[in-house]
Amino acid sequence: MILKNGNVLCGDFVFRKCDVKIENGLICEIGENLSGGEVLDLGGDYLLPGLIDEHFHGANNCSVYNGNTDEIIKLAEYEASQGVTAITPTLSSYPDDIMFGAIDAVSEAMGKEHNGSEILGIHLEGPFLSHEYRGAHIPENLRIPTAEKMKEYIDRSPKAVKLLTLAPELDEDFATIKYATSRGVTVSIGHSKATYEIATAAIDAGATVSTHTFNAMVPLNHRNPGILGAVLTDDRLSCEVMGDFGHVAPAIVKLIYKAKGPDRVNFVSDSSLIAGLPEGEYIIDGVKSYLKGVLSYVADGTISGSATTVLTGVKNAVKIDIPLEDAVKMASLNPARSLKVDNILGSIEVGKHASMFVAGDDLNPKAVFVKGKRVL
Repeated sequence: MILKNGNVLCGDFVFRKCDVKIENGLICEIGENLSGGEVLDLGGDYLLPGLIDEHFHGANNCSVYNGNTDEIIKLAEYEASQGVTAITPTLSSYPDDIMFGAIDAVSEAMGKEHNGSEILGIHLEGPFLSHEYRGAHIPENLRIPTAEKMKEYIDRSPKAVKLLTLAPELDEDFATIKYATSRGVTVSIGHSKATYEIATAAIDAGATVSTHTFNAMVPLNHRNPGILGAVLTDDRLSCEVMGDFGHVAPAIVKLIYKAKGPDRVNFVSDSSLIAGLPEGEYIIDGVKSYLKGVLSYVADGTISGSATTVLTGVKNAVKIDIPLEDAVKMASLNPARSLKVDNILGSIEVGKHASMFVAGDDLNPKAVFVKGKRVL
């Protein structure tokens, strides 16, 4: 297939008027006046790399909590309709039976053919989190991190466990961080009251991401900079940012962008299963929750997730004068780098998966391709 006459965001994240040729699920050629095979004329619309959401708990009344493979596939299909072509569904802190069930279900879903986003693995957001900054995580499900427990999770399905969030101040000698990274798992620090020194040491030990930056972590102080002082200034670490303008104010989104630059911000949604549903009362992963506006809340008013997709962050970034090229990179190539899949995903380049979407000026997907297969 040839996608012709597109305004293509190429691998260097510069827009060019050109064609893109797809063969066997891969981008095989980029240039002008390409020929051969079926043609889709884009009529000057944008052709953008597929977005990647490394941190979201569910959408469209589906999540990983139930350990149901079919539900995860439905979730992947919904995400693809939103221009998100690769995902790491996220599980909160739960007892081991639920943790293992979710890992099993994601592992099984990864091996099935479907019409949704590519499932890269699971993000374990816990259970190694701070009680003080647990957010909506259930306190009795939290535990002290150990390499032994992390080994149990990884060994359950080594290819499925892709990303781990933990509070580094709980990790003695950073043994869990070191073990997880040695097994190829990306480690993100968050839900934490870590000092600047502890956070920096965790980065030294191998942590490379900050979980939903500014949320569920000790606030920034000009004399005691804490974890935020480290994540905002250390160039080795990328900052997850929820771009719904509910979790983080527009000015703070711009602050993070200016501090980290376009290569060290990862837009995420942190959506719950209510994304795509109307306002009201829901049971989210066993907990009564309420959807109002772009956010969900538990009974005590604590924010428990978003009702948007990662595409919302891209659209909102453009509204605050972040260039579209940078906004897309922060939701495609940057998370691909964090997840160590940037060799095959995250940008429109020859040899990479043909995972892309077509959009007009409103950025709403008109056509979506996952590994060359049109799914919208």
